[in-house]
Amino acid sequence: MLIGSRKIEPEEGQFINKYGIKTLSIEEIKYDSAKTIRKLRNFIDSKEIYISFDIDVFDPNIVKATYYREENGLNEDEVLRFLDIILKKKENLRGFDLVEVNLDFPKQDVEETIKTARKVLGKFIS
Repeated sequence: MLIGSRKIEPEEGQFINKYGIKTLSIEEIKYDSAKTIRKLRNFIDSKEIYISFDIDVFDPNIVKATYYREENGLNEDEVLRFLDIILKKKENLRGFDLVEVNLDFPKQDVEETIKTARKVLGKFIS
């Protein structure tokens, strides 16, 4: 399941369709969070879970040091709420990675992004 998609390139869309990957777009999340939470819970129920967390799901005013800054991302509360839902099935979690932190930005932007990334990682090690 791809959560928080905003801009999907044509090649990505083909891959998503070919492999039947479920998606929860930013628009869906912002429009009806209760419905998206139900969809997420139904998806993770009794499945093995691997999370590849792309830091650019956050709005660019929160995370600046990333490769693809797209407007209208998720805020910290939204992200942490989704992680809490997923981690209620922690026994099904098989792996995790965090990607897209770009160290080629000004030091302050990198430090703020890493601070946010630590909050995300902290959910998995607590």
